[in-house]
Amino acid sequence: MDWKDLFLNFGGRISRKSWWIGFVLVQVVQYGLNRLLPAVLGTNTDTMSPIIWQPIIVLAIIAYPLTALSSKRLNDRDRPSWLKWVFWSPNLLILPGMALGVMFGPPRMIGTRLMPSLTPLGWASTVLAVIIGVGFIIECGFLRGKSGPNRFGQDPLA
Repeated sequence: MDWKDLFLNFGGRISRKSWWIGFVLVQVVQYGLNRLLPAVLGTNTDTMSPIIWQPIIVLAIIAYPLTALSSKRLNDRDRPSWLKWVFWSPNLLILPGMALGVMFGPPRMIGTRLMPSLTPLGWASTVLAVIIGVGFIIECGFLRGKSGPNRFGQDPLA
């Protein structure tokens, strides 16, 4: 497996195993960035200081490699290329909603922590994101690709 090709190239096909390896690596990077960026940006989730830039920065870093992985996996499944943009649609709703301040209501205390409260739009967007995310995981991570060659190349398992 060529790591550069896995994360930077949108063409060709990859197996479920390669997709899972790449997906887990992207999630590890995302987790690390979510832990590192509050210190770098000076944000503090305990006091609800503005944190809109953190998810935008994280998304900007992981979007390209995750889209490349998904494209190759969808190619293996012989699915239309526009489907990868459906998987990104919750982010296209949630991030602008966060920036406009329509996703969260006033923060409230839960135990000893100040936590944001979701508005109805925030709840609806979150439920939609979970449904689409589960579909994404099923489509790319669990369903077998098309046997034999297809218009995107040879079967990665052949």
